[in-house]
Amino acid sequence: MKELTVTQVQELQELRIRDQIDGLQNFLCEAVASGIPAPELPLTHSFTDGIYVREIFIPAQTFVVGKIHRHAHLNYITKGKVTMITKDGRETLEGPCTLYSKAGTKRALFCHTDTIWTTVHANPTNETDIDKLEEIMLTPDYTPFPLLQGEDQILIGALI
Repeated sequence: MKELTVTQVQELQELRIRDQIDGLQNFLCEAVASGIPAPELPLTHSFTDGIYVREIFIPAQTFVVGKIHRHAHLNYITKGKVTMITKDGRETLEGPCTLYSKAGTKRALFCHTDTIWTTVHANPTNETDIDKLEEIMLTPDYTPFPLLQGEDQILIGALI
C-alpha cells in the first residue's frame, strides 16, 4: 500500500468531521423521535429579482444541523452567538457577521443565545416554490462532492 499524501490526510479528516456532523444529526432526530420536543425554528422566505433569502430564528441553547448546499452562498448572523463546526473546524461567531459558504458545506451549530441566521441564494429563474427551490439548492448527501477519485478512493476505502 502506498503512503498517504497531505491531501489524502486532509480528506480523511473531512470524512471524520462529516461523520461527526451526521452523527449529531442522527442523535437529534432520535431524541425527537423518542418524545423530546423539537424547538420551534420559524423560517421566513423573501424574494427579489434573481435572489432568494431564508431567515431562521434559532432559540438559545439549541443545536441545529444544516443541510448540504449545492452552491456557494452568503450567510449573515444578524443577532446571536453560535459555535459552528464545519469541515474547516470549530469556530465561535457572534452577530452581526457575514460568512461565505462553499458548495458542499454542511454545518452543525450550537446557539448560545437567540440567533437570527440568514442565507442569500442566487435564484436566476425567480422560483418561489420552496420545495422546488430546495431541490435546486440542496442535496441529501455528499454524492455531488466526492473527496477523491479513482484509485485513491479505493485506497481510502481500504483504510476506513
